Amino acid sequence: MFFGIALLIIYLTNINRNKNYILSVDVLAGLKAIHLDYVKCETFSSGRKGNGYYFSRCELFITEDALVIFGLGRIKWLRQLTGPLILTSNSAAYAFKLPGAKLIKPKNINLNSFGGDIYIEFVQPGFIDTNVEFRLEGISDEHKKRLQFLNTIS
Repeated sequence: MFFGIALLIIYLTNINRNKNYILSVDVLAGLKAIHLDYVKCETFSSGRKGNGYYFSRCELFITEDALVIFGLGRIKWLRQLTGPLILTSNSAAYAFKLPGAKLIKPKNINLNSFGGDIYIEFVQPGFIDTNVEFRLEGISDEHKKRLQFLNTIS
C-alpha cells in the first residue's frame, strides 16, 4: 500500500515536471543548444537534505552562455525529472524562460577534474546552507570547449 502511494505521488509530481521539461526543451531548441542525453553524474550534498540534487544521470543542454542540467532520478524504470538547474552569468535571459528553474552561482568549477570529469560545486543558500557537488562523467573535449564560459562565472 505504502509503495503504491509513493509511486502515485512520484508520478503526479513528474506530470508537472514533464510539462515544464517540454516547455524548457522548446526554449533551448530555439537557442540552438547542444543536447547531451543520459550523462553519468555523481552528486554529493551536505547540509540541509532533500533539495532535488540526488540523481545518477542527467540531461545537459549547452548554449552559448549557459549550462542547463535536468537530473534524472535513481529509479531507472520511472523517469524522475528535477527542475532545471542553470549555470550562467546571464540570469536575466533564462530565469523566466525555463519554468521551475534554479539559478546556480558556482563556487568552484573544474572542467578537467580527476579522470577528465567536470566538477561543479555550489552552495544553495537557505536557513541551513546546502553544499552541493556534481561530477559529470564522459563529456567530450569538444563539449568542454563550449563550456569554457563557466570559468568566468565561478
